[in-house]
Amino acid sequence: MKIMFGFLLLSMAGCHWGQRADRFAPATTPAGAQARVRLNSALGERRGELYAVDSAGVFLHDGRLRHIDWSVIQRFEVLRMGDAYTSSGGAVPGTDTRARVARVSRFPQGLEGELLSNVLTLLRQPALERTTGESVSPAPRDSLDSVGAPGAPGALDSLAAATSRLTARYAERRTAMTDGYRRIGTDFPAMGEHWLHPGALIAGRLDAARPTLLSYVDIEGRPALAGVGFVVTTQGDSTARDVPGWPEHWHEHSGLLGDE
Repeated sequence: MKIMFGFLLLSMAGCHWGQRADRFAPATTPAGAQARVRLNSALGERRGELYAVDSAGVFLHDGRLRHIDWSVIQRFEVLRMGDAYTSSGGAVPGTDTRARVARVSRFPQGLEGELLSNVLTLLRQPALERTTGESVSPAPRDSLDSVGAPGAPGALDSLAAATSRLTARYAERRTAMTDGYRRIGTDFPAMGEHWLHPGALIAGRLDAARPTLLSYVDIEGRPALAGVGFVVTTQGDSTARDVPGWPEHWHEHSGLLGDE
């Protein structure tokens, strides 16, 4: 009888445990949950609305929209949501944790590119503020090593978002030439001009700041950057299975294109 009574008490208590939907902003409005970010000692603490989360850090709005790198975060928590929505130690949280946190943010789909630009315009903020550690190097942070395990969900999206942001400077071919890119071949039908970076080809890793290929097309008499690409070389008949998006977003060539 005591055991049954205790069970009933727990069941009744369980009905009122946790966050109520009618009091939780992400369930009733476009707003994201409130989050608190405790930074390295020299940077203090920030608290505000959670706009988005990605493999590089957290988008937090506390009067200004800012992106805070995981590398400078001592503790991150979504307020009143428990340990499942908490991260600490300056490490990038796992894919499951990031996905869980993203679902209670204002932009669960992420905040990059045109969407980010539109949000900043609506906030009347000229640029996204970034909080990073002085020891963080931009290129390694946006390389394959830091966007998550290659096979993990979100690794391809993280690489694509970082690449889009970091290669905007190559809109001018002169910048590409200065950085070491060289045109190969002619203007391929429906494919444009291909510009190759030999160093990126032999580097053996994917670097969002320096893709292997740039593609330019002629629009109204002016060259425009149409896209970027990565090339991974293998030995013999081996397959590069340790890259994001394999095999759906890759295609293979065996030998030279002329041979095929």
